[in-house]
Amino acid sequence: MKKSDIIDLALKIFGFYIIASAILYLQNFHYLRLMATVEANNTNYTGLGILIGFSLLVFVIGYLLIFKSTKIARKICKNDFDINLSFDLNYSKVLEISLMILGLIILIFKFSSFVSSITQIVSQFTSIHPQSNPSIAFSVATLLQYILGYILLTNAKALSNWIIRVNQKNIGKA
Repeated sequence: MKKSDIIDLALKIFGFYIIASAILYLQNFHYLRLMATVEANNTNYTGLGILIGFSLLVFVIGYLLIFKSTKIARKICKNDFDINLSFDLNYSKVLEISLMILGLIILIFKFSSFVSSITQIVSQFTSIHPQSNPSIAFSVATLLQYILGYILLTNAKALSNWIIRVNQKNIGKA
């Protein structure tokens, strides 16, 4: 592996971390919407616009780190050289392992929220006094995050192959 390959892989992993953490923090979107409401019929859209703007910026940065990391790594590494590793480790295998680790982290840290959200959604349909909409939105967001973790864990090989294929198209190798 070359030095630029290692930096490229590190940038991709960091991009996945940025997007996954942004998705994990999007569950608080409805709380900001509630905080932006000043009165019953008057909403302050400044805070909401700032949140949406910064969320889009974070997703764009994550996208660039994942799919344009080869160009960034080439700019970082002016003098590229081979690094000899004593074990057989290829690019797609490291990317696959990192996706599996990210999926496991999401599944482990969101398990209690997942169980809680299932009980809240079930009680929403079976209770005489349903919960408020922000509580249900939080539960649905937690379910979607758990599904994302499961997809990352079970389809890590296919996702890593797809990312490599898209990255090769972006730099013109395919």
